[in-house]
Amino acid sequence: MSIRPERQFAEIEAGLDALRVGFALVDADAVIQYTNVHFTHIFPDAGFVEGVKTTDLAMRLSEDVVKGLTHWLECREDPATLALAGPFDLTLKDGRVIELKERPREDGGRVLLASDVSELRKQSARLSDVIGASSDGFAFFDAKGGIDLWNDEFAIAMGDASGELTRGATVGAVLARARACGRIELIGDPPPMDLVDPDARRRDFILRHRDSRELRLRVRPSQAGGAVAVVTDITAQRAQSDAIGSRAAALSEQVATLRATRERLRMQTASLLGLKEELFQARRDADAAERDKKSFMRALTHELRTPLNSIIGYADAFELSPHGPIGAPEYLEYVRNIGRAGRMLLAIIKNILDVTRIDSGVDRLAVDPTEIAPSVNDLIAERSAAANGIGVRIETTLPDDLPPALVDEGALQAMIENLLDNALE
Repeated sequence: MSIRPERQFAEIEAGLDALRVGFALVDADAVIQYTNVHFTHIFPDAGFVEGVKTTDLAMRLSEDVVKGLTHWLECREDPATLALAGPFDLTLKDGRVIELKERPREDGGRVLLASDVSELRKQSARLSDVIGASSDGFAFFDAKGGIDLWNDEFAIAMGDASGELTRGATVGAVLARARACGRIELIGDPPPMDLVDPDARRRDFILRHRDSRELRLRVRPSQAGGAVAVVTDITAQRAQSDAIGSRAAALSEQVATLRATRERLRMQTASLLGLKEELFQARRDADAAERDKKSFMRALTHELRTPLNSIIGYADAFELSPHGPIGAPEYLEYVRNIGRAGRMLLAIIKNILDVTRIDSGVDRLAVDPTEIAPSVNDLIAERSAAANGIGVRIETTLPDDLPPALVDEGALQAMIENLLDNALE
């Protein structure tokens, strides 16, 4: 037999079935009078429960509920305890978490509300994990101003003598209790905090913990209508601030020293500017000297090499005597001496020009791995006839396994030529 409410309630039955909350009416004898459709969806294995006592409903749910059912039944035995203890979370085998709330009715019965809060509890667990892993202290206060959730760091900083916090305590009560047991002391004298006034929630406190740390307690309103409190360790910041303050006098003294140094630098700069002008003038003089040197070398090339080439050419002509003998044999020897001396002088001029070009960067040495022995042997072979003519014998002591040397082959040959020519003079 169905025990449904009177006809006036039947008119809103469709509205109750549209609720996303399980709804049940319980009379004064703890008998379920009515359930909406969503109540059946939340507890599908309970079956038809209208006319069933709540204790029988609990027995039907006992196989599916793994946590929370016993606590709910124990609290239902005492109405006063039930009013203070709710709501209740029932954890089911399928992983869902169902929140039960009981509200008293005027006729002595009750209204039973069941909501699936599985996702909400997961998010709450994630939030607890996040704030639990933080090095700062976090606490959340509900719309009535009571503390609802906190992490260990907040309890360590703001707890009582044993490090405990009382759920539902306001920020003012938490501060007062922590100060009373000597856990913290306020730095400065902030006015009392009233969480009833929303504008007063945005507050900052500087605290000194009994472990000598300095903390900043920041309270800010939350979007849910409550408040969020964050405790941050600012010991290092305060120490750094004090260190900066202690260095202020030293910095002022350094500023004065820097000003005096700047004046000296200004005077040195003026002196350096004068020196710079002198260096520019010296550079201009050096450039002029370089131009004069190049002009001299060009003149040397033209004024000396040209007549020397003519002298050598005429000496060779006299030596060859294409138009007949020149007379006494002594004259032929004189002509040979003239040609030899001219060639030596021309070689000297050429060497001077080569050295000048290398020094000025016009010519650069082509340094490559070079076999020294072949160059020396070839030059000695060229000079052997002249050496034998004057009774000089040229010998070398170069080893057969002499490794290649990094040299400019042309410069090496010129050096050996000069050494041999000097030896044969």
